[in-house]
Order: sequence, then structure tokens, then C-alpha cells
Amino acid sequence: MNDSSNEEMTLERRKRIFQEELDVLWERRLIPKSEYIRISRAYNRHFQLALHKQKRLEQEKKKSTHGTETIIGESADKRIQDSLIEESSFQLRESSGLNESIMKDEKAGYAPIESGFEESLEPVKEINDRKPVIQKQAIKREKPVKPVKPKKTPEQIRERNISVILLTGVILLLFGGLILATTSWGDLNAVLKVLFIGMVSVIFAGMAFIASKLKIEQTSFAFLTLAGLFIPITILSASYYRIFGEYLSLNGGGRGLLGFIGGLLCLAIYCKIADYFKSKIFIFISIFTFAITCYFGLAFVTPTIEWMFLAIGVLNLLLLGNIEQLKNQKALTLFKPFIFQFIQFKIIVETFVILTLVSSNLVYSLTLMVFSVLFLIISVKFKKKYYEMAFSAVFTYGYIHLVYNSFISEYMIIAFALVPIIFTMLSKYLAKAKRTKLSKHFMITSLIESGIVFLYSNAMVYQENYAQIFVALMLLSAQLAYVSLQSRNSSLTYPAVVIFDLALLYLFFALPISFSTILNLLFVIQVVQYLGVYLYNRHPRYILFRKSTLLISPMIMLVILTIKFSEMDWLAVSAALAMISGLFFITYIKDETKNMKENALYGFPITFVLALVAFYPYLTESLEWVRSNFPLSVYLMGVSLVSIGAAYTFKKGYYKLFPVFAYSGQILSFLSLISIPFDSQNPLEASGVIAVATAINGWSVHIHRKQIFWVPVVITSASLYASLYDVFDFASMVLRIAFVLLGPITFFLLGEWLGKYSKSGKLYFFYASHLANLLAIPVGYLLIIFTESSPLLYVAQLSIYILSALRAHVKWEKYVFTYLGFSVLFLQVHLFVVNMEQIVFITSICMMITAGLITILWGLSNKNWKGIMEYYLIPFIHLGISISIFETAIRGFPLNRESVWVGVMTVQLLFAWYLLMQRNWRNYVAVPLGLAFIFYSMYVNTLPLVMAIIVLSVCMVVMLMASRRLFKGLLNQEGTKRVIDHYRIFGLLYLCTLNLEVFMSDTASAILGIFVSLLLPSYFILMGRFTIYKKEKSIYSGIAAIIGLVPFVNIIVYAHTLPIVTSLAVLFGCMAGMLLLSRLYSSGSLKKNGSGIISFDPFRIYGLFFLIDMNAEVFNDTKHQLLQVFVSLLLTAYFIFMRSLTAEKLERKIHSNIAALVSLYPFLIIVGYADSLSVVMGLLFLFGCMSGMLLLSRRYFDGLIKKEEAGMTIDAYRIYGLLFLLAMNRGFPATETLTQLLEVFVSLLITVYFILIGSFTKDVKEKGIYVWLTGILSMYPYWIIIMYADTLQPFVGTAVLFGCTAIMVLLSKKYFKGLLDKGGAGLKLDFYRVYGLLFLIAMNMDVLTGGPVHFILEIIAALLIPAYFILMRSTTTGMFERKSQLAAAILFSLYPYWVIVDQLTIPPVLEEEVNILPLFIVSTTLLRKIFVKGKITQYIESGIVFLLFLALIIDAMAGNTLYDALIIGTVSLAAMLFGFMMKYKSYFIAGTGTILFNVYMNTNSMWGEMPWWLYLIIGGGLLIGIASFFEWKKQKDNRTSKEVLEKNKQRIKNWFNRWN
Repeated sequence: MNDSSNEEMTLERRKRIFQEELDVLWERRLIPKSEYIRISRAYNRHFQLALHKQKRLEQEKKKSTHGTETIIGESADKRIQDSLIEESSFQLRESSGLNESIMKDEKAGYAPIESGFEESLEPVKEINDRKPVIQKQAIKREKPVKPVKPKKTPEQIRERNISVILLTGVILLLFGGLILATTSWGDLNAVLKVLFIGMVSVIFAGMAFIASKLKIEQTSFAFLTLAGLFIPITILSASYYRIFGEYLSLNGGGRGLLGFIGGLLCLAIYCKIADYFKSKIFIFISIFTFAITCYFGLAFVTPTIEWMFLAIGVLNLLLLGNIEQLKNQKALTLFKPFIFQFIQFKIIVETFVILTLVSSNLVYSLTLMVFSVLFLIISVKFKKKYYEMAFSAVFTYGYIHLVYNSFISEYMIIAFALVPIIFTMLSKYLAKAKRTKLSKHFMITSLIESGIVFLYSNAMVYQENYAQIFVALMLLSAQLAYVSLQSRNSSLTYPAVVIFDLALLYLFFALPISFSTILNLLFVIQVVQYLGVYLYNRHPRYILFRKSTLLISPMIMLVILTIKFSEMDWLAVSAALAMISGLFFITYIKDETKNMKENALYGFPITFVLALVAFYPYLTESLEWVRSNFPLSVYLMGVSLVSIGAAYTFKKGYYKLFPVFAYSGQILSFLSLISIPFDSQNPLEASGVIAVATAINGWSVHIHRKQIFWVPVVITSASLYASLYDVFDFASMVLRIAFVLLGPITFFLLGEWLGKYSKSGKLYFFYASHLANLLAIPVGYLLIIFTESSPLLYVAQLSIYILSALRAHVKWEKYVFTYLGFSVLFLQVHLFVVNMEQIVFITSICMMITAGLITILWGLSNKNWKGIMEYYLIPFIHLGISISIFETAIRGFPLNRESVWVGVMTVQLLFAWYLLMQRNWRNYVAVPLGLAFIFYSMYVNTLPLVMAIIVLSVCMVVMLMASRRLFKGLLNQEGTKRVIDHYRIFGLLYLCTLNLEVFMSDTASAILGIFVSLLLPSYFILMGRFTIYKKEKSIYSGIAAIIGLVPFVNIIVYAHTLPIVTSLAVLFGCMAGMLLLSRLYSSGSLKKNGSGIISFDPFRIYGLFFLIDMNAEVFNDTKHQLLQVFVSLLLTAYFIFMRSLTAEKLERKIHSNIAALVSLYPFLIIVGYADSLSVVMGLLFLFGCMSGMLLLSRRYFDGLIKKEEAGMTIDAYRIYGLLFLLAMNRGFPATETLTQLLEVFVSLLITVYFILIGSFTKDVKEKGIYVWLTGILSMYPYWIIIMYADTLQPFVGTAVLFGCTAIMVLLSKKYFKGLLDKGGAGLKLDFYRVYGLLFLIAMNMDVLTGGPVHFILEIIAALLIPAYFILMRSTTTGMFERKSQLAAAILFSLYPYWVIVDQLTIPPVLEEEVNILPLFIVSTTLLRKIFVKGKITQYIESGIVFLLFLALIIDAMAGNTLYDALIIGTVSLAAMLFGFMMKYKSYFIAGTGTILFNVYMNTNSMWGEMPWWLYLIIGGGLLIGIASFFEWKKQKDNRTSKEVLEKNKQRIKNWFNRWN
């Protein structure tokens, strides 16, 4: 360890020895405790000062011996110790201050002082214990780890705040001095003005000297800063007032020289200050002054601003080139860390300025180039990121500017094409220098520049400067080719090849040739390029371009070929295809790659054939003989034969080409076949071409041996057969139809003949004959119909299916041919019947005849054929029946043959039902049953009502008998299949139809309708007797009960036709009958049998329905009100009677609750009856009903819900009592004149009602609920009282509301100790307080809105609000609630304040401040004294303060006057000082920011105003004085600003206490 560390340890040891001796003296009671604390504090202060002095001496010694070099090990350890000692000294000072305050408190005793003293000693005792940790941290700091930013101590924060205040004061004084220097102030001459301004700097320098002697370092530094900054102001003033002559004045020619000389003077002074104080601020000021001095000097020696910036760029080059020498200069040691950063910043700012000051001359271009070189040097030499981007941008811009402003502009496109080459060369140079990353960046830049140049070159096409564009694109192509070869990146070869081809295109544009010739030349070049670069390119270096050439050249050839095709230049198209065919052939021979060989294998024959095809339009355009003698079909057939010949030609040497040529020939023959209709040929020639095509297709079958090739043989054979129609030219229509219809049988026989040689050929012709027959069926049918030919011609179609069905060996073929034959049989029958004129229902009769013939065949066939026929016969019969029904619905039944028609339809329906039953398709009987239902429903519409009833009854009985015979329920399980009883369903449908017939009939009586409707429930009762399943029986019972609504409705309708009394008697009798039946057959509404099925009592339900209809009868009858009341009361009586008939307890309980709910209707009737009385009698009547409900509730219930074994019972008496009370309060008729006191009394009954109900209740929780309801519903009487007070005189209404408030306060004080009370009844709310506040608010609202009143009444009403909260606080015991009420009192005190202010006359300029300033006081008081939540309240306070200051700033900006600026400046100055003294960050920051913003916004507009610069100078001086005072006090007795304020406040308090 060095000597300093030994000395430090000596100080530590001395302090420890002294502390031990002092502890011994106190423990032995040799000194009092007050002396012990005082001596300990004094020694601690002495120890800290000694450590501070030692540290300062060591720092000065280190600077003088070692310069700026430091040793990591011990120096790091020492710095850490120093920082810890400073922190401990601050904690000691704080603890000493705490001990002083504790000693001054007489009630504190010795224990707190002892603990405070021990705490004050802990940091010092821990210093030695932390030394090993400090050494470890120093060792760790030897590693290059980023240091953690230490947290600022409170003392450091205070020092920072003092610095901010000083800096703000300096700014204010500086602006004040500047305004004073540049405005016309007084009648002083120029010399005196400059002398006075210079004296300001001298005065501040002297003050700085005095402050340094007083050890006020920050104040001294602030004054020295002011003195230094007033020096350039003095020089500026001297220039402004022309002290040095006109040449060196502010507008003279030598102002640059004056600025240079003044800058050198200021630079010397600032460097000296920076070296003395080691201040970063003066270091930056010195650097900035150096830059300004250079600008002034260069501006003096250069003729224009462009030359000046060029000189600045050269100066920057010199600085960058000699930066290491500058850093090694001893005189610049202080500036060493900032030299390079300064040069960087300087270059960036100057570049930005140059770019904004655009000029159009050569010097400006050179300047840009020089500055781009600066960015390149920084990027390459100093390895800084992103500077290469700046170089690229600035260099490109400078180069473009150079081109535009020099002789090179004539060759602009070529010049721009050199930019990517320059970047490529730079990238190659950096790559050789092993700067790979930077080289890659410039390579990317060169590619980007290439893209931009490419776009620009193509955009310049409109100038038609094709030669320059050609050269530029060739340069780009060469550059991209070079980059791709260097990087071995094949992706760059694609744009290189494209640009190369595009350059050739522009070259051809420059030549005097046509566009068609250009395309031809370009196509030839692509062919050569394909051959040379792709096929015959074997060089290992240039093989990189093969893939791109393979992709691009064919694409360009394809585009050119498309253009030629669109222009219909057939010779060129044919030649191009021929060349492409040759390329494919050469590729097939030379290229060994699999994909290309496969492509050439197909491409060569196809393009060869297409070339021959494309040659035909050229021949027809050139030779008339070809156009007249060789139609397209013949030419295509010739090309097809050439293709077949080429297939045999290449078969020996290139056997793989044979099938492709063969396929091509076959396709061409097919195209020749298609083109025949478009040629002008005679039928024989066309048949010959088709015959050749058929032969070629047959040859292809023989060659390829594939079944699929029989398809074109069949197609061409069919075409050949069709062409013979024109060859023979039949004269008779019969022969023509016969030729058409014999075609399928011809193909059928031809297939049979081919079957001897080829089975597949037979199948193709067999199915082709059937497809043709499917086409011949509708065609032949229509031809025979329209030409009225013999139906015997249609036999050929039927015979094909007969032969096919009989000869078929596959099952599905038998089915298909049989069903198709039956369909053709129907058409054959229709052809025979259609000519009979007397038959009307032709389709139905044909369907019947066809079904009869099929039935005969079915009867004569064996079992297998029967099975096949039944699948067709069953749906055919049903379709025939459906068509018959449809025709009957359209045309009606046949005249005089209705019975025959019904009989035939019945036979068909029975036969269809028989077939379904024979096949055991029992679920499908619904189809014939449904058709029968539709048919008989149509039939009964033609009969009289009695016959219709008989027919429908017979049908229903038949369905019932079938159901009883075949089924025992709706669903029968037969093995794994479920069968549905459709007979029951259709029996019900017949019954419904019967009811509908009676209902729609005009001759039926009401009694008959009731009788028929009663059959509906009877039907379901009978179905239940036929059923053996219990669940289904129960369902039938339920349906019978539901469907009983039909007779019920009929009875209701019948009763409504009678007089009202008779109607009510009938309905009452029905209801009584239902009740008697219910009493006889059931003992409850629901009944559960042994199997778990629940059945209900329909008698009770229908009895209720009859009762409801009774009430509906008298609902609108106003003549019989007592009868209406009686009938309404029957509802409640009905459910009470049901309760007496019920045995189960739960159901009895349900009936009771339903009776309570249903009683709402008689309640409404009673209320309506009361409305018919007078107002007072109506109210008394309703009050009596409510009282009766309350008495009944008290007699039978002790709560709203009564719990019993069977469930819960609701106290309906309470509910209806409340409803009667609400009916009383629902308003009074406008015709009645009642006093408002009666209205208030009725409204207060709501509160009294719930108080009485609460007293009747035993449950504690329910009592609490009633308390809450009482408080909430009391809003209504509160509102009534408010409305009553509004009708009185202002003073009387205010007195009434004040009386109500006083009553609420007294009740609250008597029954509650807080807003919320937790007791046995749960959480209770003190509604008295709430309503007291509401009455108070209503009082203020009446005073404000009630018209003109005395201002004293308005002030008193406003003051009652905070007084109310203070009074409530006195009756409250909870601490949090007391705080909340105090906060409310403080917050609501703003209202009386604003009311009082509103009564005063305040200048408009102070209105906003008077309104906002109390918000600062209130918010700070609430957040600092009442609700103290740490940082949360600080954040809230900061937000409020910032918003309030923002409002003040907006107001000042809106006024924009001198007084607004002075007021906001004064307020912000006070806020800044208040925040500094009280350590309130929000006020300090907001005040400081507002001061600076105010100076920034208003200095320009108020430059010459004396009050403004007086404010700046006085404010700045005040800030500096206060900061200096606290700094001096800190240096003197080491106390904080808060301690100084507390001491002064205590002195003032003692001074006032001495007064009598």
C-alpha cells in the first residue's frame, strides 16, 4: 500500500480510538449524554473534512505527476473508497441533523437519541468492513465490463438542483444583457454602451473571484460563465455600434476578420477556464468557439460561400489526416477525448448545411465530393458504422451534380453508367485490403446503383438517344457480368443477359431498319446466343452463364414468335418454328441432361409439324392454285401423312422420336376431321378424308396396341357413317328416318363382327351403339311425332335392348338394358296411342298400358327376372299413379266415368301396396297410402257433404282396422328393423280432413262441428286402447288433452254468440264441470305411474282456460264493474280451491305461490276501481288496503320468505301492500287541486312502510336489506321535498332545506359513527349523511339557479359545504374516513372561494391565475399532507402540476401581452424556488421548464420592452443570489436548504411569541 492509504488507515484508527474512549466516558457517566452527542458530531465533521482534504490533495498530485494516465488497480480502489466516504459523510450529516432535532424535543427522552446516534455511526463503522469487497470490485473492474451507473444520493440531487437554478439564472441574465445591449436604451453614446456591457463581464468576473474565496464553487463557476459569455456580447456590441470603424462593423466587409480575432480571444479565455475548472461545459464551449473562429477566418479569405465550404472540407481532411498528432499534443490533452467526436459532429452538421444550401456550380459539386471522401475516410480508417451509407449517398449526389454542371452533361447517360463501375472498383480495392464487410456493402451499393441507372436509361428512351443508351447498358451488362464472375453468383447472370439483349435492341433501334427486321435479327441473335453460350459453351469460367441463357433466350424467342403470330407474318412464324425445331434436334443430340433431352424429344416433332402447318396460310396468301384446290382438311391430312413418314424415317436412328411423330400425325388427322365442316368440299371428298382418318386411327391401334386408341376409331367411324347421309341423298323421309334409326343397330352388328378379332374393339363399338341409341331414342321419337311416320320404325331401338338384355352375362347390364327397354316400351306405346283423338288422359293411359304389359311379363317370368322387374315396376306404378293424380287435379275427373276412374286408381293403389308387402318393404307403404289420401281428398271435394263424410269415415275406419290388425303401437320392432304404423297416421289425416270439410262447409251446423271436433280426442283415446306400450299410451293421453283445444275453441266460439250473462253462466258451468271431473279422477295436477311416466290433469287446465275466457268477456265491460271485480277474484279463488283438492305438499305450496302471483290481476282491477272514486276517497281506500296487507303480514309472517318442509312461501301481503303504496304515489289527476303537503305526506309513506316492515322482520340480514331499501327509495320523498322547496320564496326554501340538512346531521350523529357501519345486520350505510349532503347541494343549486338573491346568502350556502364535511369529521371515529372528509372539506373549499371571487372585480389578465393558483395549494395539501402514498402520489402531483402550468401557459399565449408574460414568469419563478426549498420535484421541474419556455417564446416579441429585461435581470439575479446563499450556508455549517428554512421559520415563530 502507498503512503496515502497508510495515512487514511491512520485516520480510521484515530477515529476508532477516539470513539472507544468517548464511549467509555459516557458509559461511566463521566459526561452527560448531550455532551456525548455534541462531541461525537463535531469529531465526525472533523473526520469528514480531513478525508475530503486528503482526497483533493491526492487528485492534484496525481494530475501533476501522471497526467491523464491512471492505474487500474489501486486508483480504482481509491475512487471507490472516496465515493463511499462521501456517501457516509452525507449520511452522517443527515443523522447529525436528526440528532439535533431530537435533542430539541424535550419529550423524546434518551432512547431515541441513542438510537439515532448509533445509526449515525453505522456508515463509518462499515467502511473498514467493506474494504475487501471494494478491493474485489476494483479487481472486477479490470475486466472490460460496462460500469453500472451509480444512483444519485439526495445531496447530489440537491447539488444538481442548485446547478439548474444557477444555469437558469445565467440564461435569464444573459438574455437580459443581450436585450439591454441591442436595444435603444437611454441617451448613452456608443462607447459608453459598449463600456457598460464590458463592465458586466468584469463585474461578474470579480463576483466569481469573491465567490471562489468564500469557497462557493458552483456560484463562482456560474459567475465566471456569465463573465465569459458576456465577452462575445461585448465584441458584438462593439461591432454593432461601429467602435472599430465601418470596415469592422456588423455589416462591414471585415466582419469576418473581426469575428476571427474575437474568436481567438474568446477561445484563449475559454480554454484557460476549461483547463482550470476541468469543466465539460467550457470544453464544449471552447470547441464550439474554435469552429466558429475557423468559419469566420475562412469566410474572410474566400470569395463566396461555396469556396468557403470547399475550404472547410479541405480543413476537415487535414484534421482527419492529423488526428493522431492532435491527440498527442500536450496542449490539447484536455480536449483529447472529444477531438474525434467533435470532428464527426462538425462534418455531419456541415454536410447537412451544404445539402440545404443548394447551388448550381462546379465548386459546389467539388465540395460534395470532398465531403463524401471525408465519410469514406471515417468509415475505412476509423471503422465507424453507417458512414459508408453517407459516403454512397453524398458521392452519388455530388457526382450527379458534377455531371449536370459540366461538359459531361452531353454524355449524361454514359456518365451515369460509370457510377456502378466506380463502386465496383472501390469494392474490389477494399476486398484486397481485407475489408470484407465494407467491400460487401459497396458491392450491394453498386448493384443498387446499377438498378437505378437501368431504370434511368430506359426512362430516357423518349429522347431517342439510342446510341448512349446502348453504351450505358453494355457497361451495366459488363459490370454485372464481372460481379457475377468474381462472386461466382449465378443469380447476377440473369440481369446481365437481359441487359445485354436490351442493349442490342436499342442498337437496332439506332439503325435505319424496320421493327419487323429488328425482331428477325433479335431472333437470330437469340438462336446464336443459345447455340454459343448454352450448347457449345464448355469453358469452366463462363459456364456460369448457361442457365441464365437457357432461361432468357427461349423466353425472348417465344415473345418474338408471339408477336409474329399476332402480326400474322406466317412465313416468319414458319421459319422461326423451323429454327426452333432445329434447335430442339441439336439439343437432343448434344445436351446430355435428362430434362432437356425429354423437352427436345417432344419439342422437335411438335415444332416441325407446327412449322409445316404455319406454312399453309403463307401458301394460300401467295398461290391462288393452292387456295382453290387444297382445302385445309386436305393439307392437314397431307401433313399428317408427312409426320407418319418422318416417324418411319427417324425410327432407325432415333427410335424414341417415332411415337411422338406418330401421335402428331394422328392428332393432325383428327384436326383435319374437325376442319371438314369449314371447307367447301363435295360429300364424296369429305368421306374420303374421313376414311383416311379412320385408317390412320386404325393403324395407330395396330401400332400402339392400346385400348384407348379405339375411341378415335369409333369417332371417325361414326363421322364416316354420318357423311354417307349426304353421299346417298335419300329422297324419301321414311328412308332418312330409317337411316338415322338404323345407325345404332349397324354399330351393334359391326361390334359383333369385330368381336371375332378384338374383344376390346367389340366392347367399344357395343357401347358406342348404345350411346348412339340413347341419342336416337329422343331424335327418332320426335321425328316420328312431327312427320307422323309409322311407329314400327321405332322397333329397332327397342330390339337393341331386348337383344342386349338377353345376351348380357353381367348382372348390372341386365338391370340397365331391361330398365332402358321398359322406358323405350313406354315411348313405343305412346307413339301408338298418341294418334287416337278421343283419348284425353294420354300420359296416364300410356303409363297404365305400359304397367299392364310389364305386369304380364312379370307374371310370366321366373323368379330372377321377377326380382329384376320389380325394381322397375314398383316405382313405375307409383309414378303412373302420381301422373294420373296430377292430370286429374288439372283436368278434373272424366265426365260420367268417375267411378270407373276411381276403381282403376284403387286397383293400381292396391297392386302397388301388394308389391310392397310382397317384398316386405312395409315402411314404404306410406307412398301408396299418401297417394291414396291425396286422390280421395280430391275425390270427396266433388261429393256432397254427407257422402264426403261417409267416404272419409270409411277410409279412417279402414286405416284403424289395418292398424289394429298389423300393429300394436306406432313403432314395431321386427328383428333389427323398425316398422312405422303409417295406417294410424293416415287415419288421423282422414279425420283431420273430415273436420276441415265440416269447418269449410256452409251447410254444417255448430252442433255438427262440435261433434266432429270431439272425434279428434276420441281418436287418440282409441289409439291408446290399441297400444300395448305404456309410454306411448301416456303420449296419446297427452295428445288427446292437447287436441281437446279444438272442441274447447268451438265451445268458446259458441258461448260468445250468447248474451254476456248467459255466456258467463255457460263458461262458469264448464269450469265447474272441469273441477268436478278433476276431483273425481285426480288428486293433483301431475301423476306419476309405476313405470316413471308423468301424466297431467287436463281437467284443471281446461277449467282454468274457461275461467280466463270469463275474465276476457268482462275485461272491457265498463257497465258491470262489480261483476268485473267478482270475476277477477275468481282467479285467486280457483287456485285456492285447487290447493284444497291437492294432496301433495309441494304442489299445494306451488298453488299458493301461483295464487299470490295471479292476485296481481284483481289488484289492478281494484286500483282501477279506486281511480273511479274521488282523489281523497281513492287514497283513503288504497291506504286501507295497504294497512290491511301490513296487518296480515304481521299476523302470518315474520319475514319476506317463510321456509317450511315443503319449500318456501313468499309473503305476498308485503308485496301487495307495497304495490298499493306505489299506486297511491303514482300521481294525481290534473283536475283535482291538492296541497303539496299531501303529496309530501304520501311520498314519506314509502320510507315509513319500509321502517315498519323492518320492525316486523326477525331475520337480521333481512333487516339490513330493508335498511338499504329505505335509504335508496327515500330518494323519491327527497325529490318531492326539493320540488316543494322550489315553489317557495328563496329564503324560505333555503330555510326548509337547511332544516332538513340539520335533521339529517342530528340523526346521523345519534345513530352512526361513520359512513359505513358493520354490525350484526351486515354493512349499513349512513343515509342520513348522504341525504344531508344532497339537501345541502340542492340548497346551493336553488340559490344559484333560483334567480337574483343576496350575495351573502350565496356565500353562506357555499360555505356550508366544507363546514358540513368538517362537522361530519367531528362525529366520525375511523381514521381513513376522517382523512377523506378532511380532504373533501379542503377540496370543496374551492367552491366558496370561487363564489367569493366571483363577487369581486378582478383584472382580466389575472382571472385565470386567480382561478388556478388555489388548485396548486389544494392538490399539494391533499397529496403531501393527507394522502401520502410514496411515488404514486408524487406522480399524481406531477401530472396535476404540469396540467395546471399548461393551462397557465395556454392562457398567457392566448393573451400574448407583456403582463401575461410577466405574470407567468413570476408564477413559474416562485414555483421553481418553492420546489427547490421544499424538495418538491414537480414544482421545481415545472417551474424551470416554464421559465425557459417563457423566455424562448417572448424574448423575440418583447426585445425592446424595459419591464421584460428588468424581469430577466432581476429574476436571474434572484436565482443566482438564492443559490449562492444556500451554497454558502452549506459550505459554512453543512446544512440543507430545508434545515435553513426550518431554522428561519423557528426564529420568526419565537419572535412572534415574544409579543403580548
